[in-house]
Amino acid sequence: CPLGRAVSTGSCLHMETLGDQSDLAPKVETKLYHRRWFMLFLFSFVSASNAFMWLQYSIISNIFMRFYNIDALAIDWLAMIYLLTYIPLILPILWFLDNRGIRDVVLVGKKCFAVSLYMIPLQMWHLL
Repeated sequence: CPLGRAVSTGSCLHMETLGDQSDLAPKVETKLYHRRWFMLFLFSFVSASNAFMWLQYSIISNIFMRFYNIDALAIDWLAMIYLLTYIPLILPILWFLDNRGIRDVVLVGKKCFAVSLYMIPLQMWHLL
């Protein structure tokens, strides 16, 4: 950046001077990359797959109630636990996102998602 300082890769912070005073609102020029669109799509896909897994039990709760011989409250708790864990965990995730970037957040989140998918049959074996 010949006229300013680099804020991040692909952006440049320009400070315009008017006489002796600097402009208080710096102009930020952002350059779009195809990789950023791909990471946004990947992040959206992971979020959507988590939401589908979260909602799948409540959609067909009557089938699960008959198959596992449980009441509706147990199935509702499966849906509610996602929202209850979202509230306390969003702040550390936002800190991690700010410090490490969206790529690392997506990778860690997808690994946790895969581990949780493999844990579901282990938790349900005694019901069979």
